Formats: sequence, structure tokens, C-alpha cells
Amino acid sequence: MCGRFALYASVAEVASCFGINRTASPGTGVGASGIDQSDAGIDQQPARLRPRWNIAPSQGVLAVVSCGTDSVRDDTRVAVLTELQWGLVPAWAKDPSSGSKLINARVETVATKPSFRSAFDRRRCIIPANGFYEWRRRTPAATGAEARSTPYFVHRTDGGLLALAGVWERWSGPGGASLLTCAIITTRADGMLSQIHERMPVILPKGAWQRWLDPGPIDALQLNDLLAQNQDGLLMPERVSSEVNDPRHDGPALIEALGDQQKSRERTSAASSKESIRSATMFTTPPADSTLPRTTRAVAD
Repeated sequence: MCGRFALYASVAEVASCFGINRTASPGTGVGASGIDQSDAGIDQQPARLRPRWNIAPSQGVLAVVSCGTDSVRDDTRVAVLTELQWGLVPAWAKDPSSGSKLINARVETVATKPSFRSAFDRRRCIIPANGFYEWRRRTPAATGAEARSTPYFVHRTDGGLLALAGVWERWSGPGGASLLTCAIITTRADGMLSQIHERMPVILPKGAWQRWLDPGPIDALQLNDLLAQNQDGLLMPERVSSEVNDPRHDGPALIEALGDQQKSRERTSAASSKESIRSATMFTTPPADSTLPRTTRAVAD
């Protein structure tokens, strides 16, 4: 699964990566999509979409969507950046509470499962990320102790952005309230990632971005072609601190490899020890021409 990820690239960097120069906002005048193109520049995104290292379900996420009519043949469609809430709420849901359960959609069933079927047919999106977290679950042998999970941060070896495949939906509530939500699509993990967790987010290659964003059904053969990927050499998992387990924690220290953190602590500890020794020497070594009281000199001698 994918239950936490990071996006600390600026909105401008994301826009440059995906060739985007416009943002978008919730609307009602663009077919069934519910997204209107905005005149706002990419530097006018809400402060809540600041760089984050621990994005959790129910939070707002930056997404790339196709804006225009719902016609796949419409040449006026354009990719824009918008904000979606992570956790998909189906259009037919009675209330938005289901979103907390629908953060991921399995690629094997996304085209047929009622919760995702409509969104997959017409409202696909890309979730930009600098990396994502997966937890390796370990069961202590014959100790009876509770199994513990070890977090890993998975990122591109070249430091580039990941294009996570997603679907989005528009839910309308009482009184005309509108909510735009999304889910990240997952697939079976391969390579070294399969040793950490059996699932991972679908990562779209650049050549598949446009077709993925265009509305209209994708058959099984097209889907396989779009999602065909070889992760060997692309991704690097690094063990990180369990501080990431708490969604209230944020900051660049969360993605620092555990080995690097240990080295940093050792350097700090060594520097502190040297300073303590130097300070102790200054206050315990008597000067050569000691002027200690006579009784004290006798003891010292």
C-alpha cells in the first residue's frame, strides 16, 4: 500500500517537471469534471501545500489533472495543478466518511470496483512525490513480543520527482458543498522493494503521462502498456526513523537515512566529549607557579 509520502519540491519545480503553467480550482462549469481552469499563476498556491515530508491520508495533496470538457477528443484540454483531498469519496456516497478507507486502489481491480470504476474511466490524475514510505513488518521469533514495523523512505536514485498514478472524484453534499478527493493506485512490488512490502504505488513513466490524464476508458491491454515499468535501478529504499509513524511529525529529518542520523549523533557526541574534557582540564590542572594555601600544597605534594 501507500499510506504516507513526501513532496518537498516547490510548486514551481513540480510545474516545470510536468510542463504546467496554470493552477485550477473546484468548479461546476466544466462538464462533469468539476474543475475550472484558474487565472492564478503557479506561484499562488495555498500555503497549506508547502513542502512536506510526511503527507498523510485526509490531507490536501497537489495533483496534476486534465482540465476541459469530458471529451477525449477535445483539443482544448490542458494539464493543470490543483489540490485534492487524499481519500476518495465516491460520487454516490451518502457522506464523506468513506474517504478515510479509500486511500489506495489496487490496479488489479480499479477498473471494476464500484468505488473507483467511474473515476478510473474518466478522472485519472498524477500525484507528484519526491518519495514514499513503506513499512517492513517483522515478527520476533518465539518471543511472544509484538511484531514491529520498520519504516523505509523510497525515492528516485537521481533525486527526481515520481509520478504516482491516481484517480479522483467529485462529491457533492447538502447545500451544494463540493469535495474533490483522490486515491493512489498500487501494484505488486518488484525488485528490492518486494523485500520490504508486497505493494507499492504505480509509478507512471513520462511517456504515459498524457494518455493517463486524458479522459476515456482504458482497456486491459492499454493499461498494461501504460503501466509497464522496470524499477531496477530507478528506486532506492532507505531505512529511516520511526518518527515518521506519527503524522504530526514533519521536516527533512524524517527522510534522513538512519545510518546518516547515527553518524550525525556520533559526531555531535564526540565533539561534546572533547569539549567536556577540555573544560575539565582547564579547571583541574593547577598552574606551574601554584599559589595554593600552604596546607593545600602539602596535600598536593
